[in-house]
Amino acid sequence: MARKSSHLKVVKEADVDIIIANMSKSFMECRDWGHSWRAYTVGVDRRNNIFEQTLRCSRCYTHRLRTISGSGNLIKTRYQYKDGYLIPGWGRMSRDDKAILRLAIIREMMMTHGREIEVIEA
Repeated sequence: MARKSSHLKVVKEADVDIIIANMSKSFMECRDWGHSWRAYTVGVDRRNNIFEQTLRCSRCYTHRLRTISGSGNLIKTRYQYKDGYLIPGWGRMSRDDKAILRLAIIREMMMTHGREIEVIEA
């Protein structure tokens, strides 16, 4: 079954499975759970009265660069992704793509931490 992402790129389910199978664990977790931001650097541009703040994801090492005014307003945010994080031609993951990703993470967790996983009987 073909799906559309937010950029109207049609991705076949088999392609999604291949992409996810080749994705690093940290990239998978960040795409599903969101990045785990930590303070990294901060700079001050006194002439323009702005701050340049860099946050770094503790899992995948993506950088989030924020330009902040002297009064604390966010002016601009941009990202620098590690090689392999962005998937050329894919855009954002669709809801169905994320569902496949979540199941892949659960399978990996069960294989890696099987004894620690609590089985809930309904």
